[in-house]
Amino acid sequence: MTQPAAAPESQAIDQLSSLEERIVQVVQLLQEARQARQAAEKEAAGLRPELSAKEGELAALRQQLAALNKERDEVRRRLERLLQQVDSLVSR
Repeated sequence: MTQPAAAPESQAIDQLSSLEERIVQVVQLLQEARQARQAAEKEAAGLRPELSAKEGELAALRQQLAALNKERDEVRRRLERLLQQVDSLVSR
């Protein structure tokens, strides 16, 4: 009669051991995920100043491009007026 009682105890201990192993694995995975998150946050914090600097450079380049486009349009208008004057002189 002691045999049947021992088998369920053994099975319960095996289940408990299995559950304990799974819990340990979950805790390890959680620790690894936290470390990865901390590393990613640290990396992102390091990139923020760099990103701000790049945004400033981009804004400056956009202003420069707008100024160059305006200058190009002015040159185009002046050339068109000069060509019209040349055409009118040639036509006479």
